[in-house]
Amino acid sequence: VRSMEATKSLTLGLRASIIKHMASHYLGAVPHFEGTSDSFQQEVAALLVPHFYERQEVFELRSCLCIVEHGTVLRGGCVHTRYGNWGQDVILSEESLRLRLPAKCLTYTEVLSLHREDLVKVLGDHPKERRRFRRSAIRLAMVRATTIIRQERKTRVFFARNAWIHELFGLDNDVKTWRQESTE
Repeated sequence: VRSMEATKSLTLGLRASIIKHMASHYLGAVPHFEGTSDSFQQEVAALLVPHFYERQEVFELRSCLCIVEHGTVLRGGCVHTRYGNWGQDVILSEESLRLRLPAKCLTYTEVLSLHREDLVKVLGDHPKERRRFRRSAIRLAMVRATTIIRQERKTRVFFARNAWIHELFGLDNDVKTWRQESTE
């Protein structure tokens, strides 16, 4: 990715081969991309944006799929090394269902990111992948929504931004006696 400018001087066929190779490494470890077409993966790989961080730096890339190119990152209790990834919830359109956790670099690190808007644009040209990602998003949304409900029931604290989840599942009456919070 650092040499994408250099690849512009290569022939179209050689450039396509390099991007295909990159796509298999970077996207091969991301479950949503397993079994997707080469052309889809190549288009996505071409949109990956590099970010560089120093040791002990804390960062948060919102609405992005993140892939470690070099270095070691700690996020949410998990250590991510080369080709490790997070932000797979980028497929969810509802932001309140996406995890918002900062990441901390344990070493000098390069992270590649794919912004949600870029993924949506590429999916627009690939109907087969769009259906596949939509099914994955529905499954993940259900898991996240039930997790939110379970956490709120356990703590008996209701967050106003999650009201739509309670309404969706017909659980409006459950929260009437709970403490309400407007922000987390």
